[in-house]
Amino acid sequence: MSLEKLSKEIISEAQKKALAITEEGNTEAEAIMGKAKKDSQANDRKSGEQTKKILEEISQVELSGLNLLLNKKRMEAKKIVLDEVFEQAKKEIEDMDKAKKAELAKKLCARAQSELPNAKFVYSNESDKKTVSAVKGLTFKDTIDCIGGVIIENSDGSIKINYTFEEILEKVKEENLHEVANRVFAKTQ
Repeated sequence: MSLEKLSKEIISEAQKKALAITEEGNTEAEAIMGKAKKDSQANDRKSGEQTKKILEEISQVELSGLNLLLNKKRMEAKKIVLDEVFEQAKKEIEDMDKAKKAELAKKLCARAQSELPNAKFVYSNESDKKTVSAVKGLTFKDTIDCIGGVIIENSDGSIKINYTFEEILEKVKEENLHEVANRVFAKTQ
């Protein structure tokens, strides 16, 4: 075989191998591109799902925040209504007949005397002064600014019992707020 023929044959073989390698590379490249495209689509789906999940979580947080705000506004409205209920009760006490207020002041004096055996002094508003001054065992000390009721004090002034109508109403409010709220809002809940 001549050198030229051998050279052609080697070149031809090399070209065949190069073509085969190129075709194999192209096939491999197409497979890699196909896989990359599938992976990209899967990632796009996954990203879309993650985005959707994040948006749902954001919506849930916003909804929770709105629910909290709504509950706060409801509680504020209920507090306003309850305050109005107790203000109305106070107004009714203020408008109570003077004779009835005086009778209640006497009963409160008697109750305080039973709770405070060394009760000595009594305080009341101006309109109940005459009534409480007549209570046996108590000395009228001074007038106070209240809608009714009394404050009883022991002889050395170290103990006072506050039975003013305002104080009694406040205690009733504290002790019975839940029950009053249930009654007032029973129809709306």
